[in-house]
Amino acid sequence: MSGELAIKEWIQVDINGLRKSDFLKTKFDGETYEREENIRRLICEALAELRYRKTNNEKFEVSIPQRTNLIPITGGQMASFAQANNGHLADWVELSIYWAQLIQQNGWEYCHQAETHPDYRVVVWKNGKLRLTGGATRWGDLSYLTHIGFFYYEYSDEFGKSVPLIARE
Repeated sequence: MSGELAIKEWIQVDINGLRKSDFLKTKFDGETYEREENIRRLICEALAELRYRKTNNEKFEVSIPQRTNLIPITGGQMASFAQANNGHLADWVELSIYWAQLIQQNGWEYCHQAETHPDYRVVVWKNGKLRLTGGATRWGDLSYLTHIGFFYYEYSDEFGKSVPLIARE
């Protein structure tokens, strides 16, 4: 499995660097802003969740590995790869805070940008199951960067078009 994924870079996410007030005002103004509003609500929920987590860290890093071949791997194998690289599968909170930082850097238009990464990202969702995010240009899916898949997956499920979003402190 180690030859199927390769980490190229880590991106620092600074929780304290977020202007949390940017996410307090609703973005809903008809269908045009529905995507922004859904992401804003998720970010607010994630910020609230952070208060209950027992961590002193104000920063963390995320990485989106690259696939070196297209052999399917399981969610469990992705989790093992993350651990072997001193991280873990990112969860919905880490994903949301990462998106919040990208929105502050690029504006709310980030929610409407087409996917640029070749593979979907796998994250741990609120219910502990896995979920796909983003699109996959390698497969012709130019969904929005902030797209959240509809389905939930188990750690035993195989993923041929996806990579883990990895987080580490």
